[in-house]
Amino acid sequence: MTRIIRFIVLFSLIENTSLAQDSLKRRALFSYGLQANYGFVFAHAKDVENTANSFPRGFSTTLNWQRTDKQILDQYNCFPRQSLLLAFYDFDNSILGRGVNIAYTLEPHFMLNSHLSFYPKVSIGAALLSNPFDPSKNPTNNSYSLPVSAYLALGVGMRWQFNRSLAINISAEYQHVSNGGLREPNRGINWPTSGLGVEYSPKGLLLKRYDRTKESNEKYRALRLDIGIFGIVKGGNINEIRFYEPIVGIHFLASKQVSRLHAWTAAIEVYQDQFLIERLSGESIQSGGMRSGLLAGHEFLMGRFIFSQQIGIYLLGQYNNDLVYHRWGLQYSFLPRWGVGVNLKAHKQVADFTDVRIVYSMRKR
Repeated sequence: MTRIIRFIVLFSLIENTSLAQDSLKRRALFSYGLQANYGFVFAHAKDVENTANSFPRGFSTTLNWQRTDKQILDQYNCFPRQSLLLAFYDFDNSILGRGVNIAYTLEPHFMLNSHLSFYPKVSIGAALLSNPFDPSKNPTNNSYSLPVSAYLALGVGMRWQFNRSLAINISAEYQHVSNGGLREPNRGINWPTSGLGVEYSPKGLLLKRYDRTKESNEKYRALRLDIGIFGIVKGGNINEIRFYEPIVGIHFLASKQVSRLHAWTAAIEVYQDQFLIERLSGESIQSGGMRSGLLAGHEFLMGRFIFSQQIGIYLLGQYNNDLVYHRWGLQYSFLPRWGVGVNLKAHKQVADFTDVRIVYSMRKR
């Protein structure tokens, strides 16, 4: 997971360097953010009921880069922002302890008037946790078992610009931490929060409400066709024996762009899950470990970054899981046809695994 975060930070720096080398009109402007957060733990399963009635509180800081020119508005119908986030939480529960989140954040800002903007928000990164499961020291923590886990948050917010340099924001987020199936127990922590924050830009960051230059939809008629390989090593205890087994697969995806920012997708994936073979063998069930799914979803297209959300159904290898699962991904295009990314697969609120993938676009507009 540490390597994944290094990838995300590196890609962010590369993107910002390329923006800094562009013309003054296209340069991303910089700001600082500070926000106070308060929420509650959602005890989503019986074995984590000992985390109910917990009310996490904390604060977050961000370093933000945002394009504010008309050219970017014409391209994406919004003012896209990318941020590096550092957050601290006290989970208000001795079992869960405390956590520090380090994440990359995307926010497309849509102007409602000359001072007010609305934005959806997605963050993906890592969580450093203080009190993981330990058979002697903390045996009742079924939420997480590693000191470093994956972090994902989805939310919405409103931003009010007072003047050229100062703004305030209010937001609501659904935050999730789990280790992606690397070690059990791994029920995860789910905590919705609300936040109130302030933003300061030393050089000014006034978002304007331009009249967009409309373009023909002809450019959005082509499909993007991707093929990718993905994999991870998954760990867990089976009959009190520790196993680490690989998961390796391939996926095919068709993406139909319908606007500057949005695309609809359909995909199929096939992968070999060696950890599943061991788990079922422990239950005296013989399986080849092959799994397959059919997926449909949506993409936010943010320059070199793609944030994807997909709903899938099993074609093969469902076993005792729900028929339906979901995936969340962040992909970075380091060359015109090549991308690298991370993707989380989950059943309801429980993560199955997080994979790393390399993607090649066979057909790209």
